[in-house]
Amino acid sequence: MNNLIWHDFTQIPSTHTHAIDLVTSTIISKPVLITADMQTAGYGTNNRTWESALGNLFATFCILEKMCNFEKFHVKLKNHEQPTQAIICANILQKTILTLTGKTLELKEPNDLLYKGKKCSGVMVSKIQDSSKQPVLCISIGFNCARGPKTSQPTTYIKCNKHELIFSWIYLLCGQEE
Repeated sequence: MNNLIWHDFTQIPSTHTHAIDLVTSTIISKPVLITADMQTAGYGTNNRTWESALGNLFATFCILEKMCNFEKFHVKLKNHEQPTQAIICANILQKTILTLTGKTLELKEPNDLLYKGKKCSGVMVSKIQDSSKQPVLCISIGFNCARGPKTSQPTTYIKCNKHELIFSWIYLLCGQEE
């Protein structure tokens, strides 16, 4: 994806917060990826704290909503409801992990992925407007690829290259061949 703008940080409070600040103050004409080796104030759905263990993936991908064709992804839910954008993004992440590692992840609605019953990933989607009022999706992924952080819930990790993971996920999301 040659048109991608990538901001890679050693440490940042939150890739998601940084993305929202960037998008609301800019006209987004190309997709933007924000990654960090460490987050000091990462969070998930409902402002729950996201524990940031060094070596794991912390990323937010920003793309104009009109550039995402979620209808092409067929996600079947147990309750037969329409999947949310977060569930579709998590499903794409499931497919990416299966391709890269051969491991099957389980979706725990609304936005978590489990491996052998333990959390290894979370996905969060915010829809905001850039400075020209175009709708932009900020899709954040936390993925434990180096170690499972110590939390009140059981966590685990799946060893993989975090950059290969995020770029493979982006290519699948955007419908491009690698």
